[in-house]
Amino acid sequence: MLKAVGYCRVSSKEQEESGYSLPAQEKLVKEYADKMGFDLVRIFSVSESASGKIQRKIFKEMMHFVKIHRIPVIIVETTDRLTRNFKDCLDIDDWINLNEENQVHLVKEGSVLHKNANSTDWFMWRVKVSTAEYYTRRLSENVKKGQKEKLEEGWLPCRKFGYKTIGIKGKKVHVLDESKAVYLKEIFELYATGNYSIPRLADIIYEKGLRSDNGKKVSPSMIHKILQDPFYCGELWWNDKHFGEGNHEAIIDKETFKKVQAVLKRSRPPKYKKHNPPTKMTFCGECGKRFSWYSKKGHWYSRCANYKNCSQNKKPINWELLNEAISKEFDGLAIPENILELVKKALQDSHKNEIETRRTLEIDLKSKIEKCKRKLDMLYEDKLEGLIDLETYKAKKTEIEREISSLQDSLKRLFETDIDYLDLGVNLLELCKKARFLYENATIEEKRELINLAFQKILIKDKTFIFEYSPWFAILHKHSGLIKEICELEKSKNLKEENEILEKVYPEMLRGQDSNLRHPG
Repeated sequence: MLKAVGYCRVSSKEQEESGYSLPAQEKLVKEYADKMGFDLVRIFSVSESASGKIQRKIFKEMMHFVKIHRIPVIIVETTDRLTRNFKDCLDIDDWINLNEENQVHLVKEGSVLHKNANSTDWFMWRVKVSTAEYYTRRLSENVKKGQKEKLEEGWLPCRKFGYKTIGIKGKKVHVLDESKAVYLKEIFELYATGNYSIPRLADIIYEKGLRSDNGKKVSPSMIHKILQDPFYCGELWWNDKHFGEGNHEAIIDKETFKKVQAVLKRSRPPKYKKHNPPTKMTFCGECGKRFSWYSKKGHWYSRCANYKNCSQNKKPINWELLNEAISKEFDGLAIPENILELVKKALQDSHKNEIETRRTLEIDLKSKIEKCKRKLDMLYEDKLEGLIDLETYKAKKTEIEREISSLQDSLKRLFETDIDYLDLGVNLLELCKKARFLYENATIEEKRELINLAFQKILIKDKTFIFEYSPWFAILHKHSGLIKEICELEKSKNLKEENEILEKVYPEMLRGQDSNLRHPG
């Protein structure tokens, strides 16, 4: 009894649904082997989801198997199930000509190809391979044509991680997968700070709940690809060619994407700071050099990096001493609840005119965006009616899309400043109210964030600390004496003097609220 192997392949879902399914092919191969009296030792199957590389790998695995085990028969449904290119065809020809017993049985074609087959059989074999290859090339051309049309309409031909596909065949589009998009946005924002390595990000985001499409951890290599992909800020690129702005919803803005690219290009990844003291803004009050921190016997100490030449006390500063000083400094920023409400109301009242101005600008920007979108619709109509050629359409489309992108960026910045007004000022006031409590109960990472938010620099001189505040906190610190006066007046119900003092405080707060609140270090 001759030994045989079967080979089954499905290259698309459509084929699977139209009678070419793997179970149907496997059944056919088994029945044919029984009918011919072959000992079917193995069936090699290639599913529709397999990539070209995997298909090629399985084909080579089969050819290696029949050579090593000297199996003389390959059973396959039709020629195009076995091969669609002359490279594989030549491999099969070489195997057939190795031994007179070697043969390929093409079940549905009723043909058996072997070394001594007549010239007609060999001719038809080549014709069928040529036909299959022509079909593959034609299919590839149609796919590329469809991809190009899709890109020109503003959509990517394939789905990206963080998005899902909706719509009917031929008109499918990509929308945000909210369950993943929120994590991807956080990945970009965290990496843009420059404080995280990609492997560390992979661990953090896994702990928070992000999973790949198959439910596994998103690998650092995949996160690296995502961070490099301009698709996530709204751009369309395909095979290294730029197709302008996409119609999909961006996960992050272009400014954040630029920051991420700058961090990616740096020479060395950031050091992991989990156990380091949460500040690198300590400087010598004598010579101005940075204080360097080092660990000794489980404690952190710091001294002037120029200690050999600096006249300041050479004895190092213990981190616990600075930590306590920072806690007391935060305590001095605390604002009583009643005064907090007065200042918050003053901030809101003083911004009414600014809000109206922003609303007017918002309406104007939205109107311009809608006008540009109408231009795009008219341009598309002109292209369909043949009034303009494809090159003109592309050039005009790109120009309009750039204008829309610029207007949308302006609108986003407008909303961001509005959020600064509505949230940032009030949130910072709330933060000041319980700053010491938050600081003393924070993790090392959270302490670092609070210090960077409140201070620009901490000077150390003879075990005393001089705090230089960031702009907005500097205003609060400057007027801390006035705020105490307001507290006393509030107790005595002297509203006239209280309002006079408030008028001194909150205009400066308003001027300072758009300042850069975070020290770059």
